[in-house]
Amino acid sequence: MRYPWYGNIRELKNVVNRAVLLADLELITIEQIPEEIRNYSISQDYQVAGIEKETPVLELKEAAIEAEKEVIIHALISSNYNKSKAARMLKIDRKTLYNKIKQFNIQFDIKET
Repeated sequence: MRYPWYGNIRELKNVVNRAVLLADLELITIEQIPEEIRNYSISQDYQVAGIEKETPVLELKEAAIEAEKEVIIHALISSNYNKSKAARMLKIDRKTLYNKIKQFNIQFDIKET
């Protein structure tokens, strides 16, 4: 039940068909299920996604705030800290960008534009 079925319904259907063909009795047992599905653990999802299992889980709102801050910082760096250009890149008003910089306490040592 934990297996994510990467191939969706088609993969599930193939596994069931294979299990039916391999079953000796009228009952499908765990032995007929492919080893990668039998031995699947959620920790494999973390490895596939490149996430450490011990990575703390953020609340959704906190994660959104962190993501927004990172996007703003990236835009500032990409625009060589030109706030007008960064605001255009982000498709937001320059005043909104100034407010976000203040809100997130984004500091940099470049002369402000």
